[in-house]
Amino acid sequence: MPEVAVHFGQLHADEPTFRNPGVIRALNVIPRANSFGPMRALTTISANALADRPLGSISARDAAGNTFVYVGTAAVLYENVNNTFTDESIAGGYSTAADDVWEFVVWNANNRIIATNYGNEVQSMVIGGGAAGAFANMITSTNTPRGKHVGIVGRFVVLGFTNDETDGERPSRVWWSGINDEADFTPSAATQCDFEDLASGGVVQKIVGGTEYGLIFQRDQVRTMRYVGPGNIFDVLPLNFAPGTPIPNSVIAYKGNVFYIAEDGFMALRGTEVQHIGTSRVDRFFWDQFDILDRRFISAAVDPVNKLVAWAFPGAGASSNLPNRILMCKYDELKWAEAQIDTSLLLATETQGYTLDSLDTVGTDIDNATIFDESLDSDKWRGGAFRFAAFNQTNSLSFFTGATLGATIETGDMMPEEGRNWQINGVRVAVDGGDARAAVAKRARLTDAVTYGPTSDMNVNGFCPLRSDGRYQRIRLSLSSSTSWSHVQGLSVDYVLRGLR
Repeated sequence: MPEVAVHFGQLHADEPTFRNPGVIRALNVIPRANSFGPMRALTTISANALADRPLGSISARDAAGNTFVYVGTAAVLYENVNNTFTDESIAGGYSTAADDVWEFVVWNANNRIIATNYGNEVQSMVIGGGAAGAFANMITSTNTPRGKHVGIVGRFVVLGFTNDETDGERPSRVWWSGINDEADFTPSAATQCDFEDLASGGVVQKIVGGTEYGLIFQRDQVRTMRYVGPGNIFDVLPLNFAPGTPIPNSVIAYKGNVFYIAEDGFMALRGTEVQHIGTSRVDRFFWDQFDILDRRFISAAVDPVNKLVAWAFPGAGASSNLPNRILMCKYDELKWAEAQIDTSLLLATETQGYTLDSLDTVGTDIDNATIFDESLDSDKWRGGAFRFAAFNQTNSLSFFTGATLGATIETGDMMPEEGRNWQINGVRVAVDGGDARAAVAKRARLTDAVTYGPTSDMNVNGFCPLRSDGRYQRIRLSLSSSTSWSHVQGLSVDYVLRGLR
């Protein structure tokens, strides 16, 4: 009996379903080099929830290597210590406008977190500063510009899309601090503080910092920002052929790579080389269901353990602009997958260590206390394990470490021999666990509606017996959320050819 072998390669959601070069759906799975792996549900780890929706967050380490999480809502800035969020706002809190968010950066020069929401003065606090009202106005010079965007370029703090007492709102301005001095924004040849209004390219959308140079993302282009010393201080020049972004929150940097969403799809900027990473895969899939008016609610994060870059966004079926979908790209293979998980904000962080004050959460017998089956002397008490994380839609910090989610993979429409009907007798699944089930949708014409027939469970031989006779046929593979598996690689379809019709 002949077989059709289907290897689960690329997700090609944008390509025709007939003779699709990959799969047309890869839901609640993680893309891997030669397979898909399980996606896990969120598990709440914070002891308390934020009072309002998070509008930006960052994870940072202090000089001793302790991990802290900072997050801003419309009115409050929080610090998370021992998995508990504490209000560290200035007196009276903040007023974040309806279209604005919080952006954060780590200023290693002074071991500080810097935060900006444009509506208030730029804020900063010592990492791990942990006292009520620890955040304070950062800029103490005569000029106190506010900025929508912030980055660290070399030894300067850089603001973008600024507003100041003299010139008001300047959407195309970048303004950098005095060298090694985040508090000084008064232009001076002596301190090298200055600003530049960009003549073309549109409004400033994001600033990505760097040691040798920074990147300024505008609406229509990307510029490099290179330090040249006293005189010009910075050369700010267009980066050839690099499109800008209409979605500031889509920009995410990781170890020399910058990923973002441009008008013509998902991009990777590797050094000065621009790469289209969503072409024929998910670009149209994304834009067909995303409303640009919801750009404020997109978030992005990198999962280096799985080599993923991920974007959470309000897609089809979203409620109240809350993200309900995640698109993930394995950035070294350019392989994609999708998850349907309700979140409010993605981020990457690390597990926090235990202090004497937080040991009560583990147990009261300190002599016999263990964590991860380790003694109290183990380094594992100190935390530092990487976690791909998110705030859920009840505003609690959560890790993707929960139960395996139910997964679905769909092939495109197949026809082994031109013009011939074929009878499918069963599907053999290449999966290393779980309880796979298969169903077939058959069509006489590609214009006909897609309707799946009965589902067949996988038997002890790894075979899903079923019967379907048609011309164009596709397979839907389902994996339950109640069982454990690590890799699903593909399937083979047992069939016989039928007569011409």
